[in-house]
Amino acid sequence: MLYFGNATLVASIYFKTTKSPNLKLCYNYTKLKGLIMKKLLSLLLAGTALFAMTAKQQNTPTVTINGKIGVYGNEPHTFVAIKNSNSNTLYRIENAKGYNLDKLQNKTVTIKAIKIKDKVGPGFPAVIKVVELVNSNK
Repeated sequence: MLYFGNATLVASIYFKTTKSPNLKLCYNYTKLKGLIMKKLLSLLLAGTALFAMTAKQQNTPTVTINGKIGVYGNEPHTFVAIKNSNSNTLYRIENAKGYNLDKLQNKTVTIKAIKIKDKVGPGFPAVIKVVELVNSNK
């Protein structure tokens, strides 16, 4: 028997005392029905949320970028970025402080990252989030 709080206890007592299979005669039928619906709805929402979070994580491939770290822009709108040595493409690093990449200015590094946003135009490079600092030549 599934346990849904006091309503299950009331329903089981009702069946034992009346020996009637008709649940609609029970005065707590609506309470029992409401509890079952709430439990099923919460399980469904939790399952959907869990599926959505795992599906998003699987669809984000990592990219390996080798290039020089630099600080670009004008105060107060500066950002830490990496300039790819192969394609000369600039990528703004979202979590640069987490890996202390601002301290590695003008150093060549190799990073693994996830691409978050595409390039919008001049002055708005593609945005990446560093997953791993593979190599840093100090």
